[in-house]
Amino acid sequence: AVNNLSAMRESPLRDQGVLKTFDVNETYVAKDGNIVVNSDGSTPSPVVHQFDRDKELKGLIRKRTSQMLKEWKSEQSSR
Repeated sequence: AVNNLSAMRESPLRDQGVLKTFDVNETYVAKDGNIVVNSDGSTPSPVVHQFDRDKELKGLIRKRTSQMLKEWKSEQSSR
């Protein structure tokens, strides 16, 4: 299932319960503890379409992408 976030623009995703923070030790939770869930409030959303429509989520994705790129570059340079 695809979670189309542009359809949810009434208020910020965190206010709607779609962007949540969980214990980082739980399954499917990113290192920063943030996760996008389906409208049931608990099932992790496997695909998030138009994440850039939410200011907070856009920032989280940019931060994660930057960290992943740094890690990848570090691994490549150590080969």
